[in-house]
Amino acid sequence: MKKKIQIFISFFTMSMVCVHLLFAASEADMKQLKLSDFKETLRKSGIFRNADLRKLDLTEIDLAKTSLHNSSLNETILKKVRLVDALLISTDLSNSNLQEAEMTGLKSDNSNFTKADLRNSNMTCAAIISSIMTGADLSEAILRYGLILNSDLSNTVMNNTDLSFSLIKADLSNADLNRADMHGAYFSNVKLVNANMSNVNLSTARMEAINMKGSAKGRTILVKANLSYGHIESSKM
Repeated sequence: MKKKIQIFISFFTMSMVCVHLLFAASEADMKQLKLSDFKETLRKSGIFRNADLRKLDLTEIDLAKTSLHNSSLNETILKKVRLVDALLISTDLSNSNLQEAEMTGLKSDNSNFTKADLRNSNMTCAAIISSIMTGADLSEAILRYGLILNSDLSNTVMNNTDLSFSLIKADLSNADLNRADMHGAYFSNVKLVNANMSNVNLSTARMEAINMKGSAKGRTILVKANLSYGHIESSKM
């Protein structure tokens, strides 16, 4: 399993380098788009570079396989959008509303989801690389069979979240994981300092080099957690 994850990470990293080089030749000042301009670009190419899409209402729009590079969707309404197999590079989605968004196969590199509302979203098979999700709400979201690498998820809310993901070098400090389903998950070099893990399901999960050691004023909570057949090694608890 670890070897497959390493191969996937290497392949994804090389892909991101190629994408960065592709877009680097066309950098420009961020351009504000009206809804009509957005729809026209979406129809023609589905590629957005340096686009200012802040505060637009894009509810239920199909953005499958679109590419957003160095763009801003801060406070944008994206409820029930389809971001299937979409590519986000250095894109700002902070404070955006992504409730019930369909994001299967999404790839995010160096993007910002700070305080985004991702409740009931579907991120199956997504890859979140070097991204920030601090304070985001992922309650009852589906994060299954994907990868979160080198990302900040501190202070996130993940109540009843399906978190059967691979998390590597991720920070979930102070996260609220109450009743999260993490069965079969793979965690490596993950911070869970002061996290609330009450009633979580960790059955068959594998956790390596995990930091669950609370600070002087707090602790990681594992009340009623299911650890059946789980494996935790070289960790701080």
